[in-house]
Amino acid sequence: MELENIKTLKVRYTRNAIVSEQFIGEEGKQWWVDFADKWTDVTSIEFVEDFTELKKAKILKANNECNKKILSGFESDCLGELKNFDCEQHDQSSIQGLALTAILGLQGLTTEETHWKATEELECYKFEYPQILKLATDMKKHIETCVNIFNAERIEILNE
Repeated sequence: MELENIKTLKVRYTRNAIVSEQFIGEEGKQWWVDFADKWTDVTSIEFVEDFTELKKAKILKANNECNKKILSGFESDCLGELKNFDCEQHDQSSIQGLALTAILGLQGLTTEETHWKATEELECYKFEYPQILKLATDMKKHIETCVNIFNAERIEILNE
């Protein structure tokens, strides 16, 4: 939903001693003024701004941007030079699994090799255990940075 299409103006009215509240739609504000004049059982009418839905939409938009940034990939110098690495959800899971293998390998509990590749490379190649741990750490930092930015934006939106 486009932010500019979100309604923020509500009408709150009392009719037959029942208070009702709803967003003003296509009918517009004047329709409600006329409504209150025509119905003798309407004892009060007021217009209020409600930014709840707008804030929810802004937070959702910021969250989507955060996810897009996470999934766009990250940089790591785990191989001795700076390279880009994919960070789709399946990549995240695979790198986490490789990191677990590396931890077990460094403890002498496995001799399984770890293979991975940088973005746009066609074939995976062998990574040493410390290289995989550096890759996983760089991925974690990338995700944390994106989430921290989102959390700051969310707090700012909620405080508007």
